[in-house]
Amino acid sequence: MAYYKNPITRYFLRKGYLRKISYRLSYYYRVLSKDLLTDFTILLSKRDVKVIIDAGANIGFMTFQFRKRFSQADVYCFEPNPNVFNVLVNNYKGDSRVHCFPYGVGDADREQAFNINANTGTSSFLDAADYHRSHQAINLLGSHVVQMISLDEFVKKNSIDRIDILKLDIEGYELMALQGAKSLLKDQKIDVIYTEVNIVGSYVGQVLFHDITGYLKEYGYHLFNLEGFVAQETPIRQAILGNAVYFSENFREYLENQFGRENCGW
Repeated sequence: MAYYKNPITRYFLRKGYLRKISYRLSYYYRVLSKDLLTDFTILLSKRDVKVIIDAGANIGFMTFQFRKRFSQADVYCFEPNPNVFNVLVNNYKGDSRVHCFPYGVGDADREQAFNINANTGTSSFLDAADYHRSHQAINLLGSHVVQMISLDEFVKKNSIDRIDILKLDIEGYELMALQGAKSLLKDQKIDVIYTEVNIVGSYVGQVLFHDITGYLKEYGYHLFNLEGFVAQETPIRQAILGNAVYFSENFREYLENQFGRENCGW
């Protein structure tokens, strides 16, 4: 034990000390700078990205990021909150590649009540659970009936063959949106899925991270990476939510061809 108590022998005289220091610095740099959007942007850099879905677009922050990274892609934005939608439209009124729709994304085409909160990022088709209602979704303003669409029907009506990136940030309704994209998932017509996922439910009846992962696995989609789980935690330090990225089997094979299977870790 004396070896480990002595800082000189424990750290400075260890074999490969400089290599270990370099590894540590790289590790901490990755922790501090990790950004999954940048990661899969790099992995898609040699692909011709044409169609991006931004479901839960709010005022268009992620749309801005997509337009900056994939300038030749069309971005289809969905935002059911009427007040927020007007801001979204105004933000992109001069951009012919951004298409805005005042719809929610779910499992079918129908009308449904949408709960509008003063904190627009917590507005949802679902009712806020007790913890969420006392922390984030504090001020419910009321509900508004909106049009819900399924992605399977939307792509048919708009002659869209495939989706390169599907982003979901729809406050507990992510699985319902994926259930409305069964045909797209079955045919592997979506390459990358970038979605918010919960470990602790924020809404009544919300499915959790493992449910979404299990559902996508049935269609041949693989969990790629996670981020953001330390940003929101309960008082007992349990992670509440974060973001997850899933790749289709086809896109995974593409990466294996690009980087070599032995470098992909699958």
